[in-house]
Amino acid sequence: HNISATERSKVCDLVSAGVSTTLDLKGCGLSVLPEGVELLTQLTELDVSNNKLLRLPIQTLCGNTSLVRLACGGNIQLVSPPPEIAMQGPEHCLDFLREVVQSGQANTN
Repeated sequence: HNISATERSKVCDLVSAGVSTTLDLKGCGLSVLPEGVELLTQLTELDVSNNKLLRLPIQTLCGNTSLVRLACGGNIQLVSPPPEIAMQGPEHCLDFLREVVQSGQANTN
C-alpha cells in the first residue's frame, strides 16, 4: 500500500511543527523518500524500512544533526547502506552513512 500525498503532507506538517520528532514510513511502498523530508531538521527518528527504496539522500540525511535513528532494513534493492548493515539496526545505518560522507565516498547525486 502506498501512502497518499495528503497523508505524507500531514505527517510532515506534524514533524515540522515540532509535534513529533519521529517519522514512520515503514511498509508504505515508497521507491523514493517524500519531498520535504530534508526540511525536517528536528527529526530524530526516521523509519523507512520495508519499502522499495533504491537509494537514500545520504548527504541530506547525514546533514540532519538531530537524526539519531534511521531504520532502513527490508529495502532489498537499497545500495547504501548495504543490507548487512541495514539489518544491524537503525543506529548502525546512520553511523555507516555518516562514515561514508566523512570519508568523501558518498554519491552526492
